[in-house]
Amino acid sequence: MEDKDDFIGAKNKFLNLILDNGVSLSITVAFCFALYFILHQHNEMLKSRIYELINEKQDLVNQLLECYKYNKE
Repeated sequence: MEDKDDFIGAKNKFLNLILDNGVSLSITVAFCFALYFILHQHNEMLKSRIYELINEKQDLVNQLLECYKYNKE
């Protein structure tokens, strides 16, 4: 009888350990996914802002070239 109780106790401890680790693993995966999503969105915004700055710089260079062209004439 005592062996059966020990087996059931060990079985319950083992199942609880698996469930606790499963919950921890799920929370960890969810955190990593959320972090990836946030950083991905941030990188996309950063990339679009960099392209906007490049285009603005190109416009300024073109305007500067036009000014030099008119000053030569």
